[in-house]
Amino acid sequence: MKKVLSIPALCILLFSSCASNGTYVLKGTVKDSLATLPGAAIIVTDMVSGAKDTVAIDNGQFTISGAADSKTCKQVMLSFIDAPAVKHKLYASFIPEEGTMKLDLDNQTVKGGEINKKMQKFTAESKAMVDSLLVIYDGIKAGTVSEADFDAAEKEYLNALTETVKANGDNFIGLGALKEIIYDIDLEQLDDILSGCADFIRNNSTVTRIRSLKVAEAASCEGKMFIDFNGATPDGRFVRLSDFVGKGKYVLVDFWASWCGPCRREVPNIRKAYNKFSGKGLTVVGVAVWDGDNSATRTAMKEMDIQWDQIFVGDDKTATDAYGISGIPQIMLFAPDGTIYKRDLRGEAICDEIAKVLE
Repeated sequence: MKKVLSIPALCILLFSSCASNGTYVLKGTVKDSLATLPGAAIIVTDMVSGAKDTVAIDNGQFTISGAADSKTCKQVMLSFIDAPAVKHKLYASFIPEEGTMKLDLDNQTVKGGEINKKMQKFTAESKAMVDSLLVIYDGIKAGTVSEADFDAAEKEYLNALTETVKANGDNFIGLGALKEIIYDIDLEQLDDILSGCADFIRNNSTVTRIRSLKVAEAASCEGKMFIDFNGATPDGRFVRLSDFVGKGKYVLVDFWASWCGPCRREVPNIRKAYNKFSGKGLTVVGVAVWDGDNSATRTAMKEMDIQWDQIFVGDDKTATDAYGISGIPQIMLFAPDGTIYKRDLRGEAICDEIAKVLE
């Protein structure tokens, strides 16, 4: 069972797009009570480039205009420049397609524009799909629904998003849909999808980064030889993964971080393996990643009484990039000859897999 997929304010949908030329105009409204607060303004963010513009509000009204471009998306947010502590959740997203559109920030609705009209229609449909997945997920926790039911529903959802990307490979909807599924598909599936996409999708920084991780993941799959990297021990000594792996023992390696809740929840399972199998030929090593100077790692080790060896790599991504790791914990079991025996171990499966080779 994979993670439950989330739907951002920008949704995705199945339809073929039309080319955009010329300019767009978006007219919006804000409740008078909010529009008159000190420093009230509209912040417009380009979701691809990250560029931001500020638009003034005049008697509860604002107008945004510019070049029409279906390859990007803009987020409109009500902000209070002179009163940043004011809490608000008024935001909406739109694709700047040619023509005039109207935006009601209070209801997050856009009127006008074929792409935006269909996108908004699918907002409710996609939300219903995710809500359905969440209901099934709750049923799994309650013991009333099987994981197979969730997997089937998630597969249907992933298939729908995949078709969405393929139908919108020349506009931002395709990019938005791809970002929703890119972590949940393999390299072959990704390359198949990208073969029908425009360059702006294939060359998107997120897409290229995740694809490179998938290439690395494929190169470090089960059966492949380990890839070495170096770091430091908690007391500052230079250390390599090869100081542990490939030395004739099975080695359990846990890529983790002190701030990672799921990582901390796996510590009892790793401790169980450490206590049960360390006297039978198992070595356990933690690789503390993405954790700055690792001062928080040291605190976490004391809090959770972590006794096994550690390799600190701080924010250096060499280790995680080498193994195509995009999320942690990533717990791997290496065979005595240094080949990767198992990846993606979690929970009871950690001890179960070790028991197969050491009992």
